[in-house]
Amino acid sequence: MAVRDTLSKVAIERLERGQVVSTVTVISEREQHALNSHLMDLRHEYDDSIFGNMHLHVGKGYCIEIFMVRDEYEKILDFVSRVRALRGIREVKYTLTPIDEREFKR
Repeated sequence: MAVRDTLSKVAIERLERGQVVSTVTVISEREQHALNSHLMDLRHEYDDSIFGNMHLHVGKGYCIEIFMVRDEYEKILDFVSRVRALRGIREVKYTLTPIDEREFKR
């Protein structure tokens, strides 16, 4: 148990100090046209961080927007919090994976 706790602390410290690759999954109701516009505005605002995204319709009533993001830990968390603050968002989930920035040249 102590080894697992130590590894978790090291992983968190690594996230806070360097580049991170993230997926941000956003679920919203399909008929939220203003929300789509706000998401696109954020997409453009974070254009230097977002290197891909995908929009899918799920069933008759929901959309999933998946953003692939690469940047510093804090900037990604800022993006996530800005998305969560939008009216009409049902759910936001994200992953964070530390990377060696030399492997991912912009």
